[in-house]
Amino acid sequence: MTDESNLTEGEQAITETPVVSGEDQPPAPTDDNPTPPVDDSQQPPASDDGEEAPQGAPEKYEWSLGEGVAVDEQLAGEFEPIARELNLSNDQANKLASEMLPKVQQRMSDNWQKQVDEWKQAAESDKEFGGAKFEQTMTDARKALESYGSPELTEVLDQTGLGNHPALIRVFAQMGASMKEDRTVKPEGAPAGKLDLTSAFYPNAKK
Repeated sequence: MTDESNLTEGEQAITETPVVSGEDQPPAPTDDNPTPPVDDSQQPPASDDGEEAPQGAPEKYEWSLGEGVAVDEQLAGEFEPIARELNLSNDQANKLASEMLPKVQQRMSDNWQKQVDEWKQAAESDKEFGGAKFEQTMTDARKALESYGSPELTEVLDQTGLGNHPALIRVFAQMGASMKEDRTVKPEGAPAGKLDLTSAFYPNAKK
């Protein structure tokens, strides 16, 4: 037996170093025990060229909401800061936008149609020109629109629903009634024929 008191510090360190047995070492891969596969489920996805795909918000979002779906630039501009705050990638942002923006657009369209319907109901029940007078009121309003307006104006009023606004109906109906009674005031020096709306409303306005 070695007398430990006679060993040097180096010899004592060697004798104290634990020996790793074969039981503590991982088994070497064999045909019966191949190397286990590496779990890469937590690894970031790689692009086709082998490089890691960029993650998070891009420098500029490219919006594509699917075939046949138009992108509302105003809504997309309002949605982009939210996507950046959430650090969404371009694909993630487009997926969320494709779900949300059409619903927002539909909600806005529904709200506008509700407003137009309310204008129409208010006009039909107006104490001054509604009720039993409403049919004649609309006849006079159309006559004024045909005389002083234009196809473009008619199209705008129809497409936006503004033609149902009580204030516009009142103005055009009064103009039509004046025409019927031949009391339309023409501005001094105005050429014969149709008058434009500016001349009809502001006969003394300078052009």
